[in-house]
Amino acid sequence: MTDRHQTQYFTGEGRTHMRDCMHAAVETCHQLGIDRLVIFTGNGDGPHYVAREHLKLERYKNLRVVAVTPPAGRPYRSDITNPESPMIRAGVPTPMRDELRGLGVPVVSAHLPFKEMYNGTERRSEWTRVNESFGIFGGGVAYCIQAVLVACDAGELEHGARVVAATADTAIVIEYACRTESFLSPLEGMLVGHIICRPAHYDISKRLHERNKPPVHAPAPRRLEAPEAPRLATGTVEVLGEPKKRTRRTKK
Repeated sequence: MTDRHQTQYFTGEGRTHMRDCMHAAVETCHQLGIDRLVIFTGNGDGPHYVAREHLKLERYKNLRVVAVTPPAGRPYRSDITNPESPMIRAGVPTPMRDELRGLGVPVVSAHLPFKEMYNGTERRSEWTRVNESFGIFGGGVAYCIQAVLVACDAGELEHGARVVAATADTAIVIEYACRTESFLSPLEGMLVGHIICRPAHYDISKRLHERNKPPVHAPAPRRLEAPEAPRLATGTVEVLGEPKKRTRRTKK
């Protein structure tokens, strides 16, 4: 017997789709009997929305949410598509963190496993390539996977648990969660199930991709005009008759 799961597609990437993504993730947990939802968040909005709008409902009463956020204070552009946008700092603000804890949502801040350590000269490592490889699915899949690794490292998830992981625009089922040290293990490494929802158009993470460039329309072919026929002069044409004979006069 084959399990059939549908994937929901959003028109693009980003926080615009956060509520739809959270709803799809929570509902999938309910349908599959999963009691753990890990949410990667930059400011706490995603887990706060789930805690306030979903966890209060009877059908989701057994669902436990874990929020994972980047290291507090890390600077980044508020709009990554605009190099001139204001700089802001990562991390869930203290008031939001306190409110989430009051709602039963633990917040874990940690260095993300796929982000290499900066040695002062370059930022290239094997983990960078791993992160870039997941980029073929858009920007959210790598964050979902890293959030589960971090949650397991922090003891908020059991090694081997079946969970749902989500970002603002992507949600996936993790069939087997694990710690960072076991990520690629053939015996107890992470196993990913189906994709619940994701962007259909990568307008943020792949904004410079050839597919996202505006189409260049070729100029319309020049219309060839038929050459004009030579114009004939118009006017009155005088037809000359035969020349008159000249008469010689003789003197008398």
